[in-house]
Amino acid sequence: MKKFIIIFVVLLIGEFTCTSASSVVRIGTVMDGKNQELTKARTLFIDEIKKVTQGEFIIKFPEAKQLDAQFSIDKMDEAIDKLQNDKEVDMVLLIGSIASQLSLKKTSLRKPTFSPFVFNISLSGFNNSNSKNLNYLTSEATLDEEIQIFRKFSLFKNIAVLIDESQYKLFLPAAKKAITTAKEKGVILTFITCSSLDKDLMTKIPLNTDAVMIAPLSWMDKASKKSLIQWLIEHKLPSYSLMGEEMVKEGLLVSSKNYNDFPRRARRTALNMLAVLHGEKASKQPVLFNEKKKLLINMDTARSIDMAIKFSLLENAVLLNEVQEKEPIMTLKTVAEEAIRVNLGIIANKLGVEANRENIVEVRSVLFPQIMGELSYSQLNHDSPYVENGFYAEKSTVGALRLQQLLFSEKSLASLEIQKQLQIAIEEQQKMLELEVLKQATTMFLNLLVAQTYHSIQLSNLALTRTNLELADGRVKAGTADISDIYYWQSTIATVKQNVLQTDAEVEKIKDQLNLILNRKISDRFITQPASLDNSKEIRNEQTILNMITDNKSYDAMEKFLLNEGLSNSPKLHELSAHISAQRRQLLSDERAYWSPNVALIGEASYVFDETRNPVAGISLENKADWQAMIKISLPFYEGGARNARTSRSQLKLQQLEVNYNKEKSLIEQRIRNDLHTIGASYPSIALSSEAAEAARKSFYIVRENYAQGTRSMSDLLTAQNASLIADQSSVNTVYSYMIDRLQLQRDIAAFDLFLDDSGNEKLLERMKSSINNERKEINK
Repeated sequence: MKKFIIIFVVLLIGEFTCTSASSVVRIGTVMDGKNQELTKARTLFIDEIKKVTQGEFIIKFPEAKQLDAQFSIDKMDEAIDKLQNDKEVDMVLLIGSIASQLSLKKTSLRKPTFSPFVFNISLSGFNNSNSKNLNYLTSEATLDEEIQIFRKFSLFKNIAVLIDESQYKLFLPAAKKAITTAKEKGVILTFITCSSLDKDLMTKIPLNTDAVMIAPLSWMDKASKKSLIQWLIEHKLPSYSLMGEEMVKEGLLVSSKNYNDFPRRARRTALNMLAVLHGEKASKQPVLFNEKKKLLINMDTARSIDMAIKFSLLENAVLLNEVQEKEPIMTLKTVAEEAIRVNLGIIANKLGVEANRENIVEVRSVLFPQIMGELSYSQLNHDSPYVENGFYAEKSTVGALRLQQLLFSEKSLASLEIQKQLQIAIEEQQKMLELEVLKQATTMFLNLLVAQTYHSIQLSNLALTRTNLELADGRVKAGTADISDIYYWQSTIATVKQNVLQTDAEVEKIKDQLNLILNRKISDRFITQPASLDNSKEIRNEQTILNMITDNKSYDAMEKFLLNEGLSNSPKLHELSAHISAQRRQLLSDERAYWSPNVALIGEASYVFDETRNPVAGISLENKADWQAMIKISLPFYEGGARNARTSRSQLKLQQLEVNYNKEKSLIEQRIRNDLHTIGASYPSIALSSEAAEAARKSFYIVRENYAQGTRSMSDLLTAQNASLIADQSSVNTVYSYMIDRLQLQRDIAAFDLFLDDSGNEKLLERMKSSINNERKEINK
């Protein structure tokens, strides 16, 4: 009697119940057809089911029970019925949208059957489960909702929906209803049926079509997809994928489907199966799959079809190909090279350097012969006694050549040497400008990377906050929280959106500033390649340098080497040194002015071409030549104290320059030591901030999970999220701050190693290594 009661109770629990952890469950599958996507989905579902049931049930997928319908609705129907009647199959899993939709038409299913790919419940015409053994997964979206989302991009009138012929037959009543609903809203909806036999789908699309939606076409190969997408782009037709992410990646314009929902569908299906294995009915398991939908937009396609997308749509969408491929890729190295090559400040200053070089030629010219030609015509008063007596010609035309050669001039020689030194000073100023522009450009680039990362962090923060809103909504529905949680997270989302806009604006502003430095069109955009401490092309030999520094002595030796490098390379010291040399030469010239004369050779040759003279004098110079030569020595004896003043002024200026030189040496030493102190703190901070970010992230996920379960408060979640956000920002900031600190050190020692080739870089490291070793030997003596 007791045995009969136990059997009766077991039968009441359900048609299918496994109560023993050692029970073997055999699952058969029907796949729409074989392709890469469906095969991947099948593997994912099998793995997830085994993972969820591990330890309770032994799940088997017999090879003979894995059926392929070859995208034929008749074979699909036959395969489903075959597994339903197979005594060696306990459950049936349908992989693919056609098989899933077909199961909705089955009025009786003998085995628990799971259809996780009902992609659009409105088209199926299905409202309630027709069988107690059927469980399906679908989203809330209807075709009408998808069309209205699509119309936000383009106010089309005629839209074509490419749909699998087999599915259309299943959807026929609902499809007719969808056409009527669309017509009521001013849209002419046309369903275009397709099959694997169609060679050219494009010919089926009506000429008056304004936009195209594409339903799941599992049988379509990559070549056919590519051809279809290219045709749509060439004809400037907006396109919408009802298949999710993949076809948008391949070139369709937009989709609102969750673009990575397979893992979540697999987990939900596995949990539903586990519930059935525990004795619950398949039809009572969750069927509504809450997809976390988000617009996915292919910006390259939008540009190709000349579509301007509204900011309101871009704001909350995931953007693919946001930056055009033709835009240049900027790295730390290319930015530095471009800055040196095209910066307008550098170009203008180079022209100034070349212009000043001509001053040397001009000053040197006084040391060479000065030759002057002269042609004169003169007429004197004929009443003059000298003219009347014939001493002077009344009219005359005379040509002359004059020569002056400076034989010795202390002042001129000094001016030439001074000008040469001033040219050296100007060239060093040019080097200083190049270093400043180089540092400015590279620092600006790193700041751009920081801004871009902050923007990405804010986008992630926005996604996390939206997830928190969903969790809060779930808690409110479960009665574990009141509606104030929802209002709070809605407010937080608005605030985070502001942060997203601000960080995006900061990115754009820095790009404009960088374009100005690089003499590019301000509105031009480019792709940035992140700089990394692991990138040998940009930050070289980091570990080699660190390996040299093993103790305080080696650190002091490295510091001394860098100080010597800074002093020997400094353009500012070279400039001051050139000014000092010029001033010393000026002082020497001023002192020699007391006794050093100017010596010059002067000569002249003349010829009288024509003259009118009174003949009574018996003199005529017409057609006669004349010449004269002299050596002229001049030395001022007294200038009212001017020479003493010049000498005193030159001495004071020289002393001033020498003081400035020593001051600059001290400043260079201070800056280099300051850089080393800063780097000494910023480099270890990289690992520490990374650890902090990872710990904060783990803490946040734990708190969020507990918040969803109702064991942690909203303030706990907010605190954890803010801590994670700050830690992420700090982690990014420390890496780029260290790199900026390194650039500052390179600027202060006037040696940017990213410009050195491998051999030059090795020489620099060898010099450093040699200097450190020599310093150690000196200390050990």
